[in-house]
Amino acid sequence: MLELFRTIIEELDSITSSNDKREYCIARSEDLFDEFFVPIDLPGPDGIIDPLLRTAIRPIVGRIFDEISKKLKLEN
Repeated sequence: MLELFRTIIEELDSITSSNDKREYCIARSEDLFDEFFVPIDLPGPDGIIDPLLRTAIRPIVGRIFDEISKKLKLEN
């Protein structure tokens, strides 16, 4: 449990010190995809499915960040 709290604190520290929070969230999501989802054998050819899913991360996370920012009236 202590390891989880350390990880959360490190992530919060990283995002708060980032100049472009939107880009940080997108890049971190891509990193997490590469680390956890690429090794999973999804149905279909991995050479097609994995790049398609990874390409979808940027606009989805960006849109979510924009909507949350708009509702909270935050700046990047």
